[in-house]
Amino acid sequence: MCHLMDGRAFTNRELASAAGVTPQTVSGHMARMTDLGLVHAEKSGRTVYHRLAGDDVAQLLEQLSCISPCDDLYLRQRHRAGQTAFARCCYNHLAGQLGVTLTEAMLAQADLAADASGVRLTFKGEATLTNLGIPLGKAGLRPCLDWTERKHHLAGPLATAMLTWFLENDWLQRSSTPRALTLTPKGTRGLRTAFGVTI
Repeated sequence: MCHLMDGRAFTNRELASAAGVTPQTVSGHMARMTDLGLVHAEKSGRTVYHRLAGDDVAQLLEQLSCISPCDDLYLRQRHRAGQTAFARCCYNHLAGQLGVTLTEAMLAQADLAADASGVRLTFKGEATLTNLGIPLGKAGLRPCLDWTERKHHLAGPLATAMLTWFLENDWLQRSSTPRALTLTPKGTRGLRTAFGVTI
């Protein structure tokens, strides 16, 4: 399920390789997850592709990742996260240290406003994103608790549009490590100029 947090669809063989089990084992587990409505299966020829059923499932998995009985377990989880701890896909939005840092920078420069009901884009934030060319569309945002940072990053339709734009404009690149993202020099400069993010 964590492998599916990448936001893309994977075959039984790919999921089996990631989990260290047989494709038959994955097939059985994915059938149960599909029956429960957690995974969507799509057949293409002889191959079945699996993806998370939606953003709500990804949010649930991210929240469950935050549960740990002790700090020692949290540190072991964070160490195992490796490259994904810095920047990763949380289903379809940016997470990890970079996602949290971007959220905090947008709050600090008043691109975002937070209150008891959640987080919202300000008029200044609309201008910042529009100037970059990020489509506002449905500007829905919500906080998502990051399991490695234990702080919030952004989720929702607008966060999805931002991650898509960062990838399409070479600010971020997908890594060979599942879910991991790499910040490019262009992205480092762009995030600093547009949002005041310093890494």
